[in-house]
Amino acid sequence: MRTREQSAAYMREYRKKHPGASSRLTTRWAKANRESDRKYKKKWQDAHPESMRSRALKHKYGITLEEYNALLLKQNGVCAVCKTPPLKGKVLNVDHDHRCCVGRNGKCCGKCIRGLIHQTCNLMLGGAKDSPTILRLGAEYLELFRTEE
Repeated sequence: MRTREQSAAYMREYRKKHPGASSRLTTRWAKANRESDRKYKKKWQDAHPESMRSRALKHKYGITLEEYNALLLKQNGVCAVCKTPPLKGKVLNVDHDHRCCVGRNGKCCGKCIRGLIHQTCNLMLGGAKDSPTILRLGAEYLELFRTEE
């Protein structure tokens, strides 16, 4: 019987000699055992939230968790739009210029990141099509109906 180290060394060598074979086997197993695979992934994700956050940031925005945290620190922990902190248990969304990354299947290049903002602030900017003119007109409209507080 092999030790754990021997098994790991064997698998490393096997993967070198047969690139893609282990991923094909894993995929085949996952398809045949969808429910077990789903439960395993969910359990792992729940146990490693920081790793999941880091992967998501890198995949979607091209930045590391450290870069996200540095940007958050630079913004003093508040939303770049409304200058308030995120609600307890929530994180600020990465805001980027969508015009920069056309044709990247929703992924950001990482160079066009503008800041970190609340989801509601992000929806406001997106609803206004990132147009300062529309946002100013909206603010003027709200001013028409403003009552003294």
